[in-house]
Amino acid sequence: MWYWSKSSLTPYIYSFETLDNIYLYLPYKQTLASFSKEEWARIKSLNVEPSIAKALREKKIYVEQGYSENFIEFYKKQIGSPSLRIVYIISTDACNFNCRYCFIENNFNTQNRSTAKVDEVIKWVDYAFLNSNDELRFIFYGGEPLLNKELVRQVQRQGLDKV
Repeated sequence: MWYWSKSSLTPYIYSFETLDNIYLYLPYKQTLASFSKEEWARIKSLNVEPSIAKALREKKIYVEQGYSENFIEFYKKQIGSPSLRIVYIISTDACNFNCRYCFIENNFNTQNRSTAKVDEVIKWVDYAFLNSNDELRFIFYGGEPLLNKELVRQVQRQGLDKV
């Protein structure tokens, strides 16, 4: 077995679980990866064989330390420093409705809902204000965003402090 000591799961990933598998979606690569729960346990412990480690690195599921900073710097060099105009904030994937068209309700275990952490989102809000030259809009998105009303309130306060 091979131990991958200076790597971590990319922060730019969404995961969901079914009865048998773990699915990872990487929006920036538009890639969906599927793992059995046993495979995923080995991957999370970073105790994987070299061929698997190579595949995980190629798909950018696991990345080297400092990847986020390098990722942002690389794209800044490619396109210049973009000015943010719209920020989508997914406050939670929980919902108190039962809409027929909702794909989330039918694919997620309702017991394992996730909620964004206020302090982490506020860091991104600050980053957005620092990197915006124009009018900045925040769109609260996800299941029912107001189920995480503390987050919505804090983002509103942060925005009012910046105006």
